[in-house]
Amino acid sequence: MAAAAKPLAATALPRLVIRLDRLRHNAARVVERGKAVGVEIIGVGKATLGDPRVIAALLAGGVRGIGDSRLPTLARLRGLTKAPLMLLRPPQRAETPQAAQVADVILLSELATAQRLSEAVRTGRGTSSPPAGRRPSSLQVILMVDLGDLREGLWPDQALGAAQQIAALPGLQLVGVGTNLTCYGGVIPTPANLGELVALRDALSARLHRPLPVVSGGNSSSLGLLWEGRLPAGVNQLRIGEGILLGRETTWRRPLPGLYQDAFTLQAEILELQYKPSLPRGELAQDAFGQTPRFADRGWRWRAILALGRQDVPPTSLQPLEDGVEILGASSDHLIADVTAMDPRPAVGDVLSFSLDYGGLLAAMTSPFVHRLYQDTPLQGVSQGKAASDGLFAEDGPERSAPKERRIRHAQDPSGFGRQCHSAKGPAGHRPGAAGQRGSHRPLSGGPA
Repeated sequence: MAAAAKPLAATALPRLVIRLDRLRHNAARVVERGKAVGVEIIGVGKATLGDPRVIAALLAGGVRGIGDSRLPTLARLRGLTKAPLMLLRPPQRAETPQAAQVADVILLSELATAQRLSEAVRTGRGTSSPPAGRRPSSLQVILMVDLGDLREGLWPDQALGAAQQIAALPGLQLVGVGTNLTCYGGVIPTPANLGELVALRDALSARLHRPLPVVSGGNSSSLGLLWEGRLPAGVNQLRIGEGILLGRETTWRRPLPGLYQDAFTLQAEILELQYKPSLPRGELAQDAFGQTPRFADRGWRWRAILALGRQDVPPTSLQPLEDGVEILGASSDHLIADVTAMDPRPAVGDVLSFSLDYGGLLAAMTSPFVHRLYQDTPLQGVSQGKAASDGLFAEDGPERSAPKERRIRHAQDPSGFGRQCHSAKGPAGHRPGAAGQRGSHRPLSGGPA
């Protein structure tokens, strides 16, 4: 899909090592799981800024199409692939003409947005010609419904009137309904709330006297239901990003069976290694980010400064992969780590490696200072110890960890930073490798070595 990249110099640091083979494998495994129950997978690469090689890996793994929230990213991908493209966020007013030309499917909830898209399709505004293989009149839309997460979407009792008006607009084809869960309020997809979406689709279809074939049942937080065989019949599409990129579902960040969690590794070089006290000397005030730092007296320690900072990635999003590394914090461009427990002790110029959560991946891919090193080695199959085992997921499901009786259940903060939403109890949002945690924690349990 994209021209071959020039090999990245081994000295270009900091860098993300991107395992395209593992991304392709993860995509294929999710697609296979969905296909078994009639669910198509839309691959979402927005955390990678629509990186062409990552997108190519997702498509090679069999995803039905590619979704992204940013129109400029979709426009760039339009020139690289003929795969269906889904705009996950409604276009801004000025973006409407281009959105009508670039996207094959658009998720929306506002009638005014639909009206602008209808006009753009009918008048042919925007680019001079439609994308190859698509007619200007074939723009599909999915009506988004808010099932309680309080991000985008109409409240269910408003959906019928909106669907009737949108379905009547020329140039648009209303193909179904969708929802998004856990991305703001942390509300967990359940058979009950996704069943409500299916029932709503059926009611809309009956009122409109025509089929609405698509029930887009959310994102990677719905993978738990898919893996456990509890996804309601009628849900036939999922939009998956983190589940493929990082190999886990996004309610409690559990590794998905048979998937790799180490497709992305961040590496940074040690610039300074000094033996210093653990307490600052002098009168303390706020740090560079307006916070009041707190310190514990642990005596003198070996402290390493790495060429990485908050401008590249939040330090709380990193998990050291070497034993004996403890992230202490970071300023804009200095990551500070305690390496006293490393054996042997590192030296200036050594490179340390880190796994990332979703927020960390998003930031690192966005930073212009983080280089990318692509690796693609054909996998010979998944063996024990190389990917999460099939037994792991069922043994540690959310139903065992959080109250079953709550009508609305909340998971971790969906940003990928692992914060626990405070409206309900559940597994702690603990992240090994966050500031103040030790690197002796291994990568995600059951994941790739």
